[in-house]
Amino acid sequence: MNEELKVINIQMDALKRKLQRVQVAVAEDPEMPNPNLASKHYLQLQLKTIEDTFADYNDHQKRIYGLNVGDDVHTAAEVKYIEFEQRYGELYVIITKLLDDISQREKLALMQQAPAASPAATPAVAMHLPPLKVPLPTFDGAYENWYAFKSMFETIMDRYQSESPAIKLYHLRNSLVGKAAGIIDQEIINNNDYATAWATLTERFEDKRLIIDKHIDALFDLPKMCGENAVDLRRLIDTCTKNTDALKNLDLPVDGLGESMLINRISKKLDDETRKAWELDQDANGMPDYDSTMEFLRERCRVLEKIRPTEKRLTKPPIKSVKQIVEAKSKGSSFVATSEKCPQCSSNHELCLWRNVTVLCDESEHVSTVFKRDIARLSAHPSILVKSVANGTTPCYTRLRIQLKRTNRLCHRP
Repeated sequence: MNEELKVINIQMDALKRKLQRVQVAVAEDPEMPNPNLASKHYLQLQLKTIEDTFADYNDHQKRIYGLNVGDDVHTAAEVKYIEFEQRYGELYVIITKLLDDISQREKLALMQQAPAASPAATPAVAMHLPPLKVPLPTFDGAYENWYAFKSMFETIMDRYQSESPAIKLYHLRNSLVGKAAGIIDQEIINNNDYATAWATLTERFEDKRLIIDKHIDALFDLPKMCGENAVDLRRLIDTCTKNTDALKNLDLPVDGLGESMLINRISKKLDDETRKAWELDQDANGMPDYDSTMEFLRERCRVLEKIRPTEKRLTKPPIKSVKQIVEAKSKGSSFVATSEKCPQCSSNHELCLWRNVTVLCDESEHVSTVFKRDIARLSAHPSILVKSVANGTTPCYTRLRIQLKRTNRLCHRP
């Protein structure tokens, strides 16, 4: 027989004997009453013992399934497991029933002592909690956020049990935002029926299968990293952590085939440098582990955040059209105004210094409105020559050149 299988069988037999000892410890004998059965703490300890024993037995059973042994060995192990599971279930029911009996006796004793208590001897202490001022959680109608909202809201409301249903309904209605804002209809609000409102939300959004699908879709649609940067890596880590933790709370931990598939998905979303560093960190003959992978990514993200606190993305300047370039040149280089005296009329009026200007104009318009005005002024002055040069750079445009006969001379503006 396989040596590992022998060790597993010895450990499983020890767990069976442990379960038998607990069964003897909580057995009831009419002739010899067991005083331990009246102790709540003793029974709670025995309950935890059988739960841990059952968990260990499950682990050993999984190890047997993973061994390369014959089908007869697996069948024999399955028969033993069913027998152990049945004994565990019977023992669990016995202990929980004993605990319930103790709780009922304690409640009955308190009810019997209440009328005999003197009001003067035991004055009632009124519990006045402060008004509810804490910020309540909000729910936007997303199925994957329902369980988190439910847990936080119920925890807060349980502390304020003395609040009336109308007040609780008021807080519940204010907590619903987005798609969930109109779920509670007006009739429920008019009746102050908090229980019905909560039942309506539970029936609508507590769809476990749909919530699990949402979290799995989020893991399969992980964001792709655009190069080695801390922002994208942090987004990938947060998405994985959020959804895997939610699935773990729904009794779907990351293990087995699902773990390998998730690690494969994560590795394909990494940039080249991070993927290379992660591959170098792995054991060549072993399978990668999800927890160690996430720890590696968190450490790398911490390093990237330290060495690159601010990552600036290069942005290309917007491309201007030819018309915008023409208008910019026409406005920026037509003339320069000055306040000196005019050399022709000796008057103190505005003077302009015309310089050489070269622009491109659409043949369909010939010249823009601005240049029509400027060329008209230039042509009217005797000392300025306006030429039209037809050697355009493209067939669709004509190059116009405005020249001065005398360069850098102050000219009288007509």
